[in-house]
Amino acid sequence: MLKLTIRQYKTVRDGFYDNLGEIYVQQSLSDNICAVAKKLLGVHKLRTLDSFQLASVLVMETSAQVKLNFVTFDIDLADLAKKEGFEVITESEFAPTL
Repeated sequence: MLKLTIRQYKTVRDGFYDNLGEIYVQQSLSDNICAVAKKLLGVHKLRTLDSFQLASVLVMETSAQVKLNFVTFDIDLADLAKKEGFEVITESEFAPTL
């Protein structure tokens, strides 16, 4: 499991808030997202919130008809997102080493 220092956490948190709305997209949980998340839980070994994260991007990608990247620092979730066909952006690609 990845452990962040307080400095790393603050850098990631501040970067997230600075880019909220420009890079990141907030997706409300629709019935469709919940159904996809439930299906993912039956297919993959996922934690509940991870299934919602993955389902949200799957649904958004389908409705927007555009290829989206999946951003996560969770290695297991990154592997599952790759299995679902996503290009995954991980910690090492996200920010310079602190």
